[in-house]
Amino acid sequence: NFGHIEAGAGLLGLLKAALSLENEEIFPSLHFTQLNPNIDLGPAPVKIPTAPVAWPRTNAQRMAGINSFGYSGTNAHVILQEAPASLVERPAAPKRSDELVVVSAKTQPALEDLVDRWVAFLETDEAPSLADLAFTAATGRTPLNHRLAMVGSSTESIAALMRTWRAGRRAKGLAAGQTRFRIKPKVAFIFTGQGAQYEGMGRELYNAEAYFAKTLDRVAEIMDPLLGAPLKEVLFGAESGAYLSSTEYVQPALFALEYALASFFQHLGIEPDVVIGHSVGEITAACFAGILDLEDAVRFIVARGRLMGSLPAGGAMVAIGTDLETARQWIKGREDGVSIATVNGPQAVVISGEAAAVAAVVELAQEAGLRTTALEVSHAFHSPLMDPILDALAASAATMRVRPGRIPVVSNVTGDFHGDEILSWLVKSG
Repeated sequence: NFGHIEAGAGLLGLLKAALSLENEEIFPSLHFTQLNPNIDLGPAPVKIPTAPVAWPRTNAQRMAGINSFGYSGTNAHVILQEAPASLVERPAAPKRSDELVVVSAKTQPALEDLVDRWVAFLETDEAPSLADLAFTAATGRTPLNHRLAMVGSSTESIAALMRTWRAGRRAKGLAAGQTRFRIKPKVAFIFTGQGAQYEGMGRELYNAEAYFAKTLDRVAEIMDPLLGAPLKEVLFGAESGAYLSSTEYVQPALFALEYALASFFQHLGIEPDVVIGHSVGEITAACFAGILDLEDAVRFIVARGRLMGSLPAGGAMVAIGTDLETARQWIKGREDGVSIATVNGPQAVVISGEAAAVAAVVELAQEAGLRTTALEVSHAFHSPLMDPILDALAASAATMRVRPGRIPVVSNVTGDFHGDEILSWLVKSG
């Protein structure tokens, strides 16, 4: 028994009532011998149990009243009702090819000791399925400062990675570190542009994760009548490779995949503080941030892909390991045929335009001993060769409704947050 004036009286009363319901038995009140002479129960149907009393399930719902208060003086009466005899089973975990298992501890020695105990447990017959193991480790434990994360396809592979870490070695699918900040670090979502596509992208995630599949299906419902081919055929079908070699289909496919993936991360609780995108990814970022409606963004991205795909094939894009100013000097006098497409870093520039003009700039770069890499593209994107479609692209952009976003969007050109110029920016993203 626990005295009602103790600090934990309310909590203990709740636990005692729950256990009585679960075990179908009312526990005796310890040390009770006789009723206080100043208490008159009268006709009230009250019995003080001095021995265990059976309390079996019946057709009627059993309930327990809890009246407990601690030394603070707070008094509350709570009614607890029994749970259904047969609970609805939790849906089976998604069938993933791999799972992420995370463990953590307050200190490095404690983490090492914990990992040793994990390895010993995983090598027994009592180890649960990998999916259950990963779920409990991620959601049923408080994340502490010293952390270890592993990606594996079985409990055996997770145990092997743990042994690798204990031996001081590195391995694919293994990461360890220590958090040092009490303030939650800010998160940015970066949405990629054309060139990141590959055949069958997203298929495994679509089959494994219901929320991702639901979001992609929602995009497909809007996009399919406009695209000329079912989105899932473009992504997962037998002719996926052919579709994804065409700008007309690549851009909508990337938009759909990026939007569904970002929404899935958000569903998992990963909230971005800012978003930024490149080319196709800029439209996805604006839509995900709430600046554009999904329907408007889908119509625009389909039109954008079709317009760019309608241009004559040819042109070239080349990545050069140089700074922006040097690249500008090489382009000087050739601006009608070649331009700076992207600046990816202090020594990383991509040029784009007519093949002959690009080749002339590449020759200068190679003479300077710099690295150059030709990009596999169907058109010279982000160059003067895109000018013929700008009016049509602007007309398509003008039909979109723009509103204040819920997430700040950073321009990948200026580094500033976007404002009212969002429509002209979307057109220039071509």
